Amino acid sequence: MGSTQFKYTRNIKLGPAIGDWTTIQFKDLDLDEINISSVRNINFDSLPRDEMKIVHMLHYRLAELITKKLSNDLTAKVELHSVEAKQMRYGEFLDSQQEQIVQSKYLLNDLGKMDVILDWALSEMLVDRLLGGQGVPDGREKFGEIELKILKTQLEEIIPLFNDSWGNILGDQNVSDEFSSGTYAQDKKLSYREAYVLFSLNFYFIDQNLHTITFAYPNSVLKHLLKLKKSKVTPTKRRIKLNPETEKRINIPVKALIGDADR
Repeated sequence: MGSTQFKYTRNIKLGPAIGDWTTIQFKDLDLDEINISSVRNINFDSLPRDEMKIVHMLHYRLAELITKKLSNDLTAKVELHSVEAKQMRYGEFLDSQQEQIVQSKYLLNDLGKMDVILDWALSEMLVDRLLGGQGVPDGREKFGEIELKILKTQLEEIIPLFNDSWGNILGDQNVSDEFSSGTYAQDKKLSYREAYVLFSLNFYFIDQNLHTITFAYPNSVLKHLLKLKKSKVTPTKRRIKLNPETEKRINIPVKALIGDADR
C-alpha cells in the first residue's frame, strides 16, 4: 500500500533479513552448501508521530506568516486553506514531480538542504500581480530574467519567516538559497529510500483556485532542526485575557482606609 495515500505514516524499522529462500533455484545438485547474504537495504526511517505533530503546527504558524506577507505584497486577499503533512521515500517524491515548478533550496548552514517549492500557476500569478497585472496565470512555459529575479526575491523574503517559525534557532546569516525554475532539481546526495517529509501550505488566491507552497525536508535535516529547537530554552509567558462580559461579572471586595488619627 503506497504511503502517498496518507498524510503521514509510521513504520516499524526491522533489522536486516535473509534473502527469500523461495526464489533459490537449484541448478547444481552437487553443491555441498549454498551461501545466502543478508539483505541490507536502507530502511525507511520515519519521524515519530508526536514530533510530526510538533512540526506540523510549526508550519501552520509559518503558513499564517506567509499569508500575511503575500496579502501585503499583492494588495489582495490571500486566504489560508490548509496545511498538510506527509512522509514518503525520496524516490516516491521524485516520481511525483512531473510538473514545472519554481524552487529554492535553503542551505541550513552545516545541517544540509531543504526545498521550498512554488507551484507553477502560483508563480505566474505572483509575477503578474507584482508587475501591475491582475494576478492571472497565462500558461507560459518559462519566465524572463526580470520575472525570475522577482520570484527569487519572494523566496528569499520567506527565509526570515521560516527562521521565525523555528524560534530563530538558525539566524538569518546561516540560511542561504539556491534558486531554480523548470523541472525539479534533484539532490544527488539523498538516497531514493531516505524518508522525505513534506508540508504543503495551500492557499486561495485571486483566481479562487487552490495553490501550494511546499516545504520539503530530508528526515535527517528535520531531526537536527528539532534537536536545535528543543535545546533552546523558551521563557514561559503568562497570557491570560478574560472576555469583557466575564470581567463585568467579577466582584472583587475592596476596603479603603482614608486616614487614621489618634484621639
